[in-house]
Amino acid sequence: TLARTGDSLQGMKRGILELADVIGVNKADGEDADVARRAARELSAALRLLRGPDDAWQVPVLTCSALHNDGIDRVYRQLIRHREQLIARGEFQAKRDRQLVQWTRDLVRNRLLDRLAEPAVRRAGEAAERAVLAGELTPDQAAARILAALDEVH
Repeated sequence: TLARTGDSLQGMKRGILELADVIGVNKADGEDADVARRAARELSAALRLLRGPDDAWQVPVLTCSALHNDGIDRVYRQLIRHREQLIARGEFQAKRDRQLVQWTRDLVRNRLLDRLAEPAVRRAGEAAERAVLAGELTPDQAAARILAALDEVH
């Protein structure tokens, strides 16, 4: 997982931090170097709070500069080290399998969201939401209408 300097740590979703195995904070060069180091410290602290000291793998947070090819090798070595530990504990394939299933679910979710954004479905959704607010539909009924509109379009 790569985090750019200047990105708000508050804006990073907790789930992303929970999934990260290695974090590289890029753009740790020039006038952004201090910002990158501060972001790395904040991420490290957040990870310690989220995962606790007993986690089998403590996520390394490293600064790097892709522009100057500085620190990229350290990030890569940590990725290899993590992979080797997973293999040694017999967890690599299980983690890969979980990732494949999650990737599939994410693809389905994203494609459904894309379809919900289509004009006809969006209009049906907005009308259903107005009906819920007016007390004319229950949320369940509104959801059924939105899904029916989705079915009509596809």
